[in-house]
Amino acid sequence: VKESLQSFQNASNVPMIFGVDEEGGTVVRVSSNPLIADHKFQSPQTVYAQGGMSAIIEDTKEKSQLLLSLGIHLNLAPVADVSFQETDFIYDRTFGQDAESTADYISTVVTTMNEEGISSTLKHFPGHGDTADDSHNGYASSYKTMEELEQCEFLPFYAGIQSNAAFVMMGHISLPNVLDDETPASLSYEIVTEILREKLQFNGIIITDALNMGAIAQNYSSGEAAVMAVEAGGGRLFASSASRFQNSI
Repeated sequence: VKESLQSFQNASNVPMIFGVDEEGGTVVRVSSNPLIADHKFQSPQTVYAQGGMSAIIEDTKEKSQLLLSLGIHLNLAPVADVSFQETDFIYDRTFGQDAESTADYISTVVTTMNEEGISSTLKHFPGHGDTADDSHNGYASSYKTMEELEQCEFLPFYAGIQSNAAFVMMGHISLPNVLDDETPASLSYEIVTEILREKLQFNGIIITDALNMGAIAQNYSSGEAAVMAVEAGGGRLFASSASRFQNSI
């Protein structure tokens, strides 16, 4: 893995971004391989239950150091969704507590990752929250109003933004009580640009969740979805975020 990634870097005239999902718990793309790691990283809920926020910090350091040792400079984590009900689709991947506690967790993880020299990704904006639907399989809708989102779902994302998270990943979440139609947030100019960019003042790199997931693939062609994502404001690189990411490489 190290040799392959380094060979790609050597062949490129500009530094390449290598990213991976290493959240801990059910999503462990690297530590699930026993040839790379001697144990799988545990979920944030498990780590916190065992040792509080100090354990979260140590877990984040270990995770970051493993990825960096392989030549991976971007972790598609932490999960900033607020969920404290086991019936929620995203629950097992979250911190599992209220918005304020989740915001504290996100701030701690992002700060620690920055100190270790690895870039973080806040996901899945504007928040899977209390939806039981899995956007991998089809439409996932949150029926919260903008006021409810601002008072809950947005808090961890704003905490991560204030802590200088490099990336935000858009979720394929429809917001019937916010938008006029069922357009997923990931393809919505109102959510990506007017809310995330302008209102929450995120000037880093915006990416979407996978465009082959059911919420997208069942309703849009791949080309159509890609164009809509860019037109919504995804993928735009600002000078400050470019500098921050360059420093981590």
